[in-house]
Amino acid sequence: MALSPFDFVNSVSSSKQDIFNNDTEAEYVPFVVNRALSYHADCILSANLMNLYNNLPKRSQYSFYLNSLRPRKRYAKWVKKDNEGEGSILSFFQEAFKLTEKDAKIAISLLSEEQIEQLITRQKNIGGVSQDE
Repeated sequence: MALSPFDFVNSVSSSKQDIFNNDTEAEYVPFVVNRALSYHADCILSANLMNLYNNLPKRSQYSFYLNSLRPRKRYAKWVKKDNEGEGSILSFFQEAFKLTEKDAKIAISLLSEEQIEQLITRQKNIGGVSQDE
């Protein structure tokens, strides 16, 4: 029976049934469980403590959560990185000039709006044919 890390989160937070055994140990991902629990105000200190002691065995981490958290339904939407979309200036710089995200942000901050527009225009017209067509 394959379990997801969120099955473990539900187990320690709401159902309080011990689903951890030798067969499911490989499927327990402490980082994901810690992150999922860190979105809740009543669990954030426990999640931080487990992040500090990340070298503990998986069974110990799971038992800590199972026995220390109060039973409660916990739902939180995961915060995702704000993506400006595929056509953004940042992704353009990354692809066109083979830059990392960090380097692309630095390059964009050093250029004026006019210079950025000129680079985009030149890059789109490589070979004499517009890439938009």
